[in-house]
Amino acid sequence: MVGPVPVSVGDRPLIRVRLLGISVVEPVEVVHVVMERDRVGFAYRTLPGHPVRGEEAFIVDRDDDGVVSITVRSLTARSDVAGWRAVHPILRVAQRIARRRYFAHCPDAAEPIGTLVNPRAGSGRRGVGS
Repeated sequence: MVGPVPVSVGDRPLIRVRLLGISVVEPVEVVHVVMERDRVGFAYRTLPGHPVRGEEAFIVDRDDDGVVSITVRSLTARSDVAGWRAVHPILRVAQRIARRRYFAHCPDAAEPIGTLVNPRAGSGRRGVGS
């Protein structure tokens, strides 16, 4: 079995998700990677063919007391592709559901702290006790 492979700036993975029973391929490019002692994560931008335009970041921090916090930030807008533009309101709901699922996998997490970055973007942050 092969373990996880670290991402690098410039990598172009294809994210596969199921949306309303339909398999969707989302092309992205990694634009930033953080690998520090108490902070790890990455950010990617969407590529042509992705259902939305923008960037998303996933960062995990550990403070001096050992408390871990997770930040998920999405800065997105409607796609340039007409078909995706038409279903953008549904995609916004799907983004919120995905964010809840990310945090659901943090069993000791407190309620998210953070606000919408702008009307077309969202972020969430949770603290996880050590």
